[in-house]
Amino acid sequence: MCFCIFCCKYKIEIKLNVIKSQEDALARVVGAYKEWKGGNDFGQRFLIGTMYTKIGNILILFNNETGKVEWMDCEYGYFKVYDQNPNGVLADSMDEFIEKLKKTAV
Repeated sequence: MCFCIFCCKYKIEIKLNVIKSQEDALARVVGAYKEWKGGNDFGQRFLIGTMYTKIGNILILFNNETGKVEWMDCEYGYFKVYDQNPNGVLADSMDEFIEKLKKTAV
């Protein structure tokens, strides 16, 4: 599922990893939680999508401990510690994140 949004006058493409069937649900959830980390400990976060911006790809993560939707820029320095990567909160909940997408989608 792709969204295009406008942020700060620039178009940003957001691609969400959607589970399309129950047959692949477990594998997709395990991959979203485990495989993208490359063995690094980023807490109880799992990958739900990617933002493509002028500065490169930025990961969209769901924090299973807080329920917040976060962003992280691993390409900045490839740091193995979550807090050493540029990161922040996109929304305080999945519902808020979806509402923000709806309001800004092109």
